[in-house]
Amino acid sequence: NNIKQKNIRNIFILSAIFLLIVAVVLSILFNSRNKSNKQLVETNLKLQEANNKLNISESSLKELNSVKDKFFSIITHDLRGPLSTLKMLLINYMENTEAFTKEEMISFTKKILDSTDNVSCLFENLLIWSKTETNNVIYKPEELNLAEITEQTLKLFKLRLIQKEINISINVDGNILVFADKNMLSFVLRNLIDNAIKYTEKDGKIEVNAANIEDNFIKISVNDNGIGIEQKNLNNLFQINTHFSSGGTQNEKGTGLGLIICKEFIEKNNGKIWVESKQGIGSSFYFTLLNG
Repeated sequence: NNIKQKNIRNIFILSAIFLLIVAVVLSILFNSRNKSNKQLVETNLKLQEANNKLNISESSLKELNSVKDKFFSIITHDLRGPLSTLKMLLINYMENTEAFTKEEMISFTKKILDSTDNVSCLFENLLIWSKTETNNVIYKPEELNLAEITEQTLKLFKLRLIQKEINISINVDGNILVFADKNMLSFVLRNLIDNAIKYTEKDGKIEVNAANIEDNFIKISVNDNGIGIEQKNLNNLFQINTHFSSGGTQNEKGTGLGLIICKEFIEKNNGKIWVESKQGIGSSFYFTLLNG
C-alpha cells in the first residue's frame, strides 16, 4: 500500500510538474504572440502613417503641378497681349519716327505706358498669387480701424477718380473695427475699388459701405453704377480655372487674378466674398470680416 500510495503521489507530482511546464510554455507562447501582435500592430500603424504621408506628398505635388499649370496658362493668356501691343507700338515708332506729330507722340507714349502698366500689374498679382498658393504669405491678423484703412486705400485712386470724373462716397463709421491682416485687407479694398473705377462710366458713382451683421461679423460692400457683369460670368469671377477678365469703360485692362486673390485673402481671414450685378445697372461686391 505504501508503495502504491508513493507511486500515486509521484504520478501526481509528475503530472503537476508537467502541467506547470505546459502552463509556462503556453504563457511564454501567449506572451510571445501578444508581443508579435503588438509589434505587428505598431508596424501596420507605421506603414499606415508612412502611406498617409506619401498620399499627402502626392496630393501636394499634384496641387503644385496644378498651380504651375495655371500659372503658365495665365502668363500665356495675359502676358501675350500687352507684350504684343508694346512690340507693335515700338516697331511702328521706329518705322515712323519723323511722321508723328506732338499730339500723336503723347498718345503713343500713353499707350506704351498703359501696356507696361498692365505687364507690371500682372507680374505683381502673379507674385502675390503664387505666394498664397505655396503658403508663403505671412498672415498677421490684428484689430484694424476700417475707416482709416479705406481712406488710405482711396488716396491711391484720387487722380483716376478726377480723370474719369467719378464721385465716390465712403459710408464707414469711424468706430468700426475688424480683425484681419492689414496687407490682405488693403489688397482686397484696392482691387475692388480699382475694378469699380475701371467699369464705371464717366460721371459715375461708387460707394463703400460697412455695417455690423449677425455672428460678430462686419459686412463691407463696394458698389458702382457701372456697366455691370453678365449673369453667365458672375460665377467665373473667383475661379482660377475659368480665369475671366474684361476691358474697362476706357479700355482699361485687367489680369483676372485680382478677384481670385481677394477670395483667398478673405477666406484666410475667416470671411466670405460674393458679387451681385446687372448689366447696364452696376455691380456690388460684398465681403465679411470678423468684428474687432
